[in-house]
This record gives sequence, C-alpha cells and structure tokens, in this order.
Amino acid sequence: MDNFNWKEFYERCDQFIRNWQSNPSAIALDSVYIRKTGGESSPLYKSKKCEYYKYMPEPFVGNPEDCLAVMLNLNPGYPMPEFHYDCEYAKSIVENGYSNESKQKGYEIFKVGENGGVKWWMTREQWLNRVTEGEHVSLNLKPFAIDICPWHSKSWGGLNYENELVEEIKKNVLAPAFMAVKNSRLPFAIAIGKDYYDVLNGNKYLGFTQKECVVAGCYNKQAEDLRVIKWPKNKNKKPVNKAFAIFENDNKDRILCIWCPDGGSNQPPQSGFDELVQNFVQKYKNNI
Repeated sequence: MDNFNWKEFYERCDQFIRNWQSNPSAIALDSVYIRKTGGESSPLYKSKKCEYYKYMPEPFVGNPEDCLAVMLNLNPGYPMPEFHYDCEYAKSIVENGYSNESKQKGYEIFKVGENGGVKWWMTREQWLNRVTEGEHVSLNLKPFAIDICPWHSKSWGGLNYENELVEEIKKNVLAPAFMAVKNSRLPFAIAIGKDYYDVLNGNKYLGFTQKECVVAGCYNKQAEDLRVIKWPKNKNKKPVNKAFAIFENDNKDRILCIWCPDGGSNQPPQSGFDELVQNFVQKYKNNI
C-alpha cells in the first residue's frame, strides 16, 4: 500500500465521471452496475428505478493527500438538482476534472443552489475539530470521504457482496482510504452508523475483526483502559445507547466505527463522547 499511485486513482475517478456524463444510461446499465444492485432491496436498484443514476456519482470528496480525517461512507444520499448530468454546474466539474475540483474544494463542492448540501458535512467537520481539540483549524483542513458505492439513493439498502465486489471495494475504496489515513490527523478511518457496523461485522470477506468495543457504558476486556469518562445520560437518566468499536485487518489498518445499536442516524456522537474518542485517538497514535 505504500506504493499506492494517487495519479492512477485520480485518473480512474475522472474517467469514470466522464463516462457517466457522456452517457448516464449506458453507465447505469453496464454489467458492473447491475452486479452491484443485489436485488430490489439495494440502493442501486432503487437508483435505477428513480433515475438517480442521472446525477453525478461521488467516488470521493476531499484531498486524500492532506486531510483532517478519513470518513468511510456507504453511498451519497438524495441527489442535488445541480448535479444532474445536463446541468451546467455538473458539466463544469467534469470539464475541470472531478478529482481536481474535489481535492481543492472538499465538501464545499456541494455549496451550490438554494440549500447547498454542506450542512451534513459541516456537522462532521465541527465534530472532528472538537475531538482533535482544534489544533488543525488554522490549517483549514477538510475531511476526506470515500464511499463503498458512489451512486446516489434515498436510503441505504445493502449490497450483494459477491467475491468480485469485495475485491473491488478493497482495491478502489479501502486501499486509498487507508493510504489517506497516513496523510490525516487521526490514526484510523472513521465510519458512522449501524449500517456500516453491519458491513464490517457481518462480512468476513472484507477481512476485519472487532478488536475492542464499548457499548452504552459497558467495556470489553480490550477496552478497559478507555474507562475514564462519565457516560452521557439521556432524558430518562439512562446511559445513551451509543457504541464504539475498533475494527482491524491483518495489515493493522483500523476503523473506528460509531453507531447506535438499535439503529438511528449516521450523525456524529454528542459532545459528551468527545473525551472517549480522544482517548481512542491517543491510544492508537501510540500503537501504530
């Protein structure tokens, strides 16, 4: 992975976007797209049905060679109208090169139109600045994010994890993600949401095992040294139902997964958990 070729990565993403813009219907119906649909419960099946494939896919967002943190996402959500293949804004991104635009602007590439799709990203950036104690705010670093599936959908619905798809995820998602971790300010990638936990915990082919886990104030043996915070309580004065786990593969690539065991949103945890996340950061900075 030390020899990861960023130039090839950017060129591959740019060609993917150019192919999409020139003929969205063709790219949506090719064999790779169909193989990824995984049946009617999949986001790509729904995307095809709703014609979400006509909106620019997002292979990555941000600068992987200098970033605040690496965020692993499932897929982009509901598309913005400005990213329709026939809109001038989308055409300008393709013309200037998707990789170049994404690296320079980060999530501000979505700062367009009446609403501007940046609130979701800003919430994450503010949380990351808190857990890194703001030491990098002056550098104006942005998160780098990469998706398992670059196509839009209204909600996640799972994917058909055939062997070929697993290898594609390892090559086109995880390899660049973990190289970007080396260029980030955190010692692991971050994934938020139970859907991502289910991907990591339920798919042996991706090669990750859960190393340590903290769930609603209960620590497994490996995480006992993290027991230093007062666990936040909900309005009923019970421990907030939040979970944190480190997943690790044979290469010592690590993901901090944060989720709510009974489902819930993919929003960052409340400020009462900042100290716990900071403790994870310090522990793994000293355990590379």
